[in-house]
Amino acid sequence: MARKSIRPLRPQEWRDYLNMTEFKLSSVEEGTKSSERRRQVYGVLQRALGVDKVFEEAAQTFEWYGKKWVPSSEQQTREILWELCEVGFRYELTELDRRLVPNNAVDLDVYEHVENFRRERIQKVFGGRPLIMSALPTRNEGLAASNIMDRVYHLEALRVIMRRWPDVPEEIKSLPPLTVAMSVDQLSTIEVAMCSHYAQRFYDVAGRAAILPRRFPCT
Repeated sequence: MARKSIRPLRPQEWRDYLNMTEFKLSSVEEGTKSSERRRQVYGVLQRALGVDKVFEEAAQTFEWYGKKWVPSSEQQTREILWELCEVGFRYELTELDRRLVPNNAVDLDVYEHVENFRRERIQKVFGGRPLIMSALPTRNEGLAASNIMDRVYHLEALRVIMRRWPDVPEEIKSLPPLTVAMSVDQLSTIEVAMCSHYAQRFYDVAGRAAILPRRFPCT
């Protein structure tokens, strides 16, 4: 038997779903237009997940890194936005590098080796921190460190990636490795050049502004 196709949710249906305060079936059984849209969402999710129930068994409490999620918490909101920017920047950096330095390997093993090497390089930009973290940071580090000397390792890891891109400025491409032996003024000049080129290159490729990493909202 052919499987019934599952359509994607429409923008308004996504908004209805994301704005639902209680994941209960009763919220879709009212006689309103919004409830009708929610019933449509309910049906799509049932078919997509292959289950009879979608909402009733869902947990009623949510946690954010081990703490109860409080929608009105400004601190948690800032932390969520920080993580979205952190993940977005890493994802966009990966895809931009893949676009500018494509992997043309035909052999599957060679292709995977090239991609693993790409991921290892990008991981160094973040100091080896995994994409899915087990705990939030307690201080700003890496590219977000307040002292440029604490950013040198991560800036150099990013420069190693960028210097492979076509049309990268010589001031980025031909430099010796960045080290703490350089002056603050020299490092700051290089950092500004790298930020400017990255933002412009991403816009040239994607047609929109890039997601940039932010400093963690330490309490």
